[in-house]
Amino acid sequence: PMLPQIKEMLLEIKKSAKGEFVFGGVKPIETSHLNRLLQQDLKKITGLKKVNFHGLRHTFCSYLDSTGMPRRLVAEIMGHRDLATTN
Repeated sequence: PMLPQIKEMLLEIKKSAKGEFVFGGVKPIETSHLNRLLQQDLKKITGLKKVNFHGLRHTFCSYLDSTGMPRRLVAEIMGHRDLATTN
């Protein structure tokens, strides 16, 4: 699931992208590159510990759980086959 505003924004970005991917290019962006960009931006914010995308995934999952969303739905959104992984 995706907020309609986010979907709309990504579709707009895709219109001007060169290549088949949302942000352009002919191959996926390397996760190490994304992590490097994230770390560069985080250095601009003082007082934050090192964060990576996997940590953000855990934070998102915890947030969904804290809203009272059914765990089965959280598991589905996260792509977990087994509910024990979500728990």
